[in-house]
Amino acid sequence: MARLDQARIVEAALELLGDEGLSGVTTRKVAAKLGIKSASLYWYIRDREHLLDLLSDRIVADARWPRASTTWRVKLEQLMREYLRCLEAYPDAARVVAGRAPSGPIRLRGAETLLSALLDAGLPERAAIDAGLVLTTFVVGFALELEAGDDSARAGDSLDASFRTTYPTLTRLAAQVGPGSTSARFGAGLKLILDGIEARIATAAKTRRRRQRN
Repeated sequence: MARLDQARIVEAALELLGDEGLSGVTTRKVAAKLGIKSASLYWYIRDREHLLDLLSDRIVADARWPRASTTWRVKLEQLMREYLRCLEAYPDAARVVAGRAPSGPIRLRGAETLLSALLDAGLPERAAIDAGLVLTTFVVGFALELEAGDDSARAGDSLDASFRTTYPTLTRLAAQVGPGSTSARFGAGLKLILDGIEARIATAAKTRRRRQRN
């Protein structure tokens, strides 16, 4: 039998996530998968929460990182698209990372790259933190919606006359969200956020120039 270590435990947890979703990732099931007693795990992990911290880092281990030479906007777009791709690769992956602060080297590298790009672009520190949270929350939220399933493709066909009369705007727009629109919706939402960040960067630059003149 291969030597037990933290990496093997995390790989077993990842396999369980793929097979059973988050509810299947328990220390008991991980131990059973590895053919050991549950108590043996605690030489390497503190508890299930520690295991999920490690698993959240493993989920993004295959992320492709943007080149350092790319512009801040391209860098952020690539980061967020890679984040979504990684979350889509495993059932309930978004639930694993949701609300879980980066603690492993891979997610920490992602946070470092994200915040550095925002600061280098000219955002003040507080604004960079806020922008980073908006971006990552958008990606995780989008992944959660995808995981929950999207019934919007049928929405336009199932609206009765009363609904159409009471909610004319929802009725009109429902038809625009259908099969094949997932990627477009993600891109449109990401563009909206990046446009807002770009506007904040321009405002910050104007403020700095005004202060320099005074």
